[in-house]
Amino acid sequence: MELMKSAGVGGFEIQPTYPLSLNDPEKGMSTSVISPVNSERRKFAVNKSQELGLTVDVTGGSGWPYGGPHIPIQLSAAQIKYATNQVKVQDGFCNPPKLEIPVMRVDEKLIQILAVRKVKGELAETGAVDLTNKVSRDGTIELNLAKGDWKYFSSLKAAPARSEASGFRR
Repeated sequence: MELMKSAGVGGFEIQPTYPLSLNDPEKGMSTSVISPVNSERRKFAVNKSQELGLTVDVTGGSGWPYGGPHIPIQLSAAQIKYATNQVKVQDGFCNPPKLEIPVMRVDEKLIQILAVRKVKGELAETGAVDLTNKVSRDGTIELNLAKGDWKYFSSLKAAPARSEASGFRR
């Protein structure tokens, strides 16, 4: 959450979903949305988000975005694509000197590109650099980062993998 805050992200969503594994109380895993473990986790996330000034939305499920013919494509669920890469800055030179953003289809939109410094092999919790507005027409970014090892993250919003339907035929 601190990394999101330093990168200018305004908030996040907590969405309970189906379990990927069975209950295992010894490992703190519970499939019950209202279990004490999951309630404490949500409470921590909400309290920390308030402390950081982030908004948090706890949704009741994931059925709406897929909703059927009454939900237009632009309001339906979308896929977020992520890509990462490493950058090394030494003696004022970046390796690689330019970053290439992932190739986007016509129905995709760039959301954000962030560079995060690595400190002792771990990502720093503060000081992320937003590179989103530095993308040139050829889809590259001229890098101007401080000395050190960096990891960059790019995200794209892609159209959902469904077609608009007008109803069932008999």
